[in-house]
Amino acid sequence: MSAGDGKLSLENDAFIPDQNRPAAGSRLDGLRQFAEMCVLYAMATVAFFLIFFKFSPDAGFVYFYNMTNDVKLASDLVSVEQFKQHYLSSNSINYPRFLGNLIVYDLSNWIGALFKSTDPRLNPLRLSAAVVACVSFYIATVTPVLNARLLDRKTFFCLFAFMCLIGQYVYYPGDMSSLAFLSLSLYFVLQEKFIPAAIFMLATGLFRESAFHVVFFVAVWAACDWRMPLKNRAALVLGFAVLFVVEYKLIRLFYPAPISVVASETGIETSITKIFFERGLWSLTTVATLALHFLFLAYYFVTRDGRNSRSWRDRFFLVNCLALPLWIIFYRMLGGNISEFRLLFPALLPIVYGVAYNARSEWPTDTAAPIATSKSEA
Repeated sequence: MSAGDGKLSLENDAFIPDQNRPAAGSRLDGLRQFAEMCVLYAMATVAFFLIFFKFSPDAGFVYFYNMTNDVKLASDLVSVEQFKQHYLSSNSINYPRFLGNLIVYDLSNWIGALFKSTDPRLNPLRLSAAVVACVSFYIATVTPVLNARLLDRKTFFCLFAFMCLIGQYVYYPGDMSSLAFLSLSLYFVLQEKFIPAAIFMLATGLFRESAFHVVFFVAVWAACDWRMPLKNRAALVLGFAVLFVVEYKLIRLFYPAPISVVASETGIETSITKIFFERGLWSLTTVATLALHFLFLAYYFVTRDGRNSRSWRDRFFLVNCLALPLWIIFYRMLGGNISEFRLLFPALLPIVYGVAYNARSEWPTDTAAPIATSKSEA
């Protein structure tokens, strides 16, 4: 039914007269959207705290492991000594990923001085991890959520929250923190604002080596956006690559450790048999984790619009989607545990952005200025 004459509409909300609905962009509509996002952030916050306090997946794994093995383990988020050994010791592979480790540890000491409990689920380390995870989530999402012209905010928020919450069944101090700044770096690449993108790439590198994904993002941008001269695009890619390498070398100089146990012992794995058919790859957890990764990929393609005219951002997201299997192989070659969903956060991130980009109501073209700098279609 038509919505233009004040009659009932079946295209939006059935049986609601159009004249009683607030106009788009009105103050009431803005307050409603603000309230919606506040509720969504509250839901995500409570979910994070439930994961760390009630579900306690790391402690649950240790409990069942100790029931079936002679070796006794302790949870990193319950044992301060084990946390220091795994994350603050110079012989740990996590040592160069220093900033997230230090933040969680120092914050736990501050919380411990204010709050005491005999319940291991309320260990200061666990409280600290929950706070850091929540704050990182806020940092990662607030800026993209505020730009409704680039992304559909609710689609982005819900899919990003789903990805993060699923990944918390294994906790590493640097994961959420690095993802926060990686998200901002990708956001500014999509805005073609490369100085803040570089700054947030360097911030990402203080938590994890996943900062090199930003170099890939810029390289994909250079291949997909043809408005800038080729030599300028190549210079930007080279600049980001040099920044990453310099920061990586400096961190490894002051915080030396191998990139992974497997890489340090056997080098980069090149055996096709071990990459694709090693026993651990076909565990139920790994199969389910990989299936979820490819369902994210499938979700992007089913939300992709069939328009004839596409912007460089469409090409950008498509290339990143097609690169997901290559990232899986790459991490396998470095000895990464693919059964841990959080390992591929950086590869899933542009897919989440792509789905939210497809869901928005305004469609930019290649010829206009970046989305954030113009009211014309960008």
